[in-house]
Amino acid sequence: MARRLIWNPQWNDALYMVSLAERLTLAPDHETLNEIWNRLGRDLAGQGVQAADRVQFRLVFVSRAAPEVTYLSEMRLLSEITS
Repeated sequence: MARRLIWNPQWNDALYMVSLAERLTLAPDHETLNEIWNRLGRDLAGQGVQAADRVQFRLVFVSRAAPEVTYLSEMRLLSEITS
């Protein structure tokens, strides 16, 4: 059990993405945005999305009151992200 707490790459990666999303929402900067784009580009390329496809992401924080879009990215070609 102790090993799972320390060595859990999927959970650590998900936690890192949440941290990036929070950072982008609170204080947007170029470095955080690039890290999110790079990770999305790798994931989408691995799923067979075509390089000519346009992609966009948004951050939605869900609360009991109502979901709130806190960030909406610009559209990019997948080939621009993965290069």
